[in-house]
Amino acid sequence: MLGGRSRMIKIILIAMWLISTISLQYAQDRSSIKERLVKPINKGEAFIWYLSHSGWAIKTQNCFFIFDYTEMEKKPEYPSLINGFINADEIKDQNIYVFVSHAHSDHYDYEIHNWKKSIKKIDYIFGWQADEESPIIKFGDIRERKIIGNVEIYNIHHKFDNIPESAFLITIDGIIIYHSGDHGHSKAEQNKVFKENIDYLVSLGKKIDLAFIPTFGGEFYTIDKLKPKVVFPMHGGGNEQQYKIFAEKVEAKGFDTHIGIAEKRGDCFYYLKGKLEKIVVNQ
Repeated sequence: MLGGRSRMIKIILIAMWLISTISLQYAQDRSSIKERLVKPINKGEAFIWYLSHSGWAIKTQNCFFIFDYTEMEKKPEYPSLINGFINADEIKDQNIYVFVSHAHSDHYDYEIHNWKKSIKKIDYIFGWQADEESPIIKFGDIRERKIIGNVEIYNIHHKFDNIPESAFLITIDGIIIYHSGDHGHSKAEQNKVFKENIDYLVSLGKKIDLAFIPTFGGEFYTIDKLKPKVVFPMHGGGNEQQYKIFAEKVEAKGFDTHIGIAEKRGDCFYYLKGKLEKIVVNQ
């Protein structure tokens, strides 16, 4: 009887130790995230977080961008950039720009509209003429250039899946970002719209720092023409191992670009002057 109680007490003590250790580690990780959000960074620098599938968060000198955010996976008890989820309280003091390329559920989660309850400076940029009533900057089925604050945005538009959507080319704080949404095509080089869209972006003469592109078609044409300094493969939520395979293909083809390989939701990267470093959060 006493032996059973002793074992039970030992199990409880171990469980309490594990909980306290996890809580301490979480607190330390949250502290490191807070430091990155609060600490000033210079023009041309950026922190990048993988938010799963086609979702990304990018902090530049003066802005914080969120692209194609969804919560397809179970939301953790303590959502944070650490685990690849947006916690509005964590970023409420940032100058936020939320981009949504199109209305598919793996790119658009209505949760994003709840963030404005906590965040004072937040703009929503949609890649189609959405019906939502809340203030949203909407791109349509033509190529446009818009200035929002200090952010310059160009779009390209397509309906490859019979749904209107845009990809975005953004210039801010000495960094040029290309987020392609679902701008990919299995027969890219034979598809007139795809090629003309990429060629249009080339004509803008922008030297792209960070390019986020899907890997289901047209990715090599995109890299060859746009020549981004860093490429983040995406659209592989739950199958992130394909990103490493993609990186191997890019290397085999001899492209002069760095590949950011996200392995799990919450992975963090640091960018400066064409160089990319993957960061271990708790170090």
